Amino acid sequence: MATMNTTSTWAYEVNQYFNKKALLTIDNNSILDKYGDFENMPMNNTRTMMFERYGNFPELGELTEGITPDGMTLSKSNITAYLRQYGGLTIVTDVMEKTLLKKTFPVMHDRLNEAGVRTRDILIRDTLYTSTLHYCADDTAGNKINTSYDGTTTANVNGGFTSDNTLAIFQDLFDAKAQQFTELIVGSNKVLSNPLGASYIAIVPTQAVTQLYKLDDFVKVEKYADPSKRLPFEIGYMNNIRFVVSHNFTSVGTGANGKPVYTAVIMGKHAYATLKLGGKGL
Repeated sequence: MATMNTTSTWAYEVNQYFNKKALLTIDNNSILDKYGDFENMPMNNTRTMMFERYGNFPELGELTEGITPDGMTLSKSNITAYLRQYGGLTIVTDVMEKTLLKKTFPVMHDRLNEAGVRTRDILIRDTLYTSTLHYCADDTAGNKINTSYDGTTTANVNGGFTSDNTLAIFQDLFDAKAQQFTELIVGSNKVLSNPLGASYIAIVPTQAVTQLYKLDDFVKVEKYADPSKRLPFEIGYMNNIRFVVSHNFTSVGTGANGKPVYTAVIMGKHAYATLKLGGKGL
């Protein structure tokens, strides 16, 4: 039998203090589920739910006594949502379960939960990006936006956030009667503080933060009349748009200037909805 008379022949648990606290990675900002609607699908009711979106009637005409006006037709379009399953698996052997000094299973559980929330954010992001109107920043047009952008040809993108192009997007949303988020931050007697009116929400990548901070019209959350009412991960406000940052908006290609191109979403209230199986899943 070997003589274990030196510390070099012993396991590391015997030779040094072992800290059982796990150092968790920083969670990604999972925020997109906070600004949409959601519906519960009752169990055992198929995997498909249909919503109806109704159009507006035209302006009413003047009535003539004794004459019945022509009937108006209510128009509608159908929106279909599907339940889909996403998941992952991590395998642990019985030897690992019975011999580890620290409890790894809670950490694995937390990481799987985080991956699930992040996956949901990315699915919402991709759905919004493929189904909405696209703009690209175009410095050649005087810091404006290119409304003919197809959403895929990143080589045409050669600009970034400016006060002018965010104001143009605000105008388009406002003209389209997109509802604003109406939680207000009223004024106060604090010096250099700013009240906030009804606004649209912009979800932007982390790479946009320094760019926005350099704009004269951009109001940081620290300057809000009541900073405690900031939205989760909100960084500021400009042109009736509140800006929220997310790590899940990643580069989608290279622009005309050779720099990476990132996506962002600017939306009104009820812009999207998610479907959840009642009592199950996320």
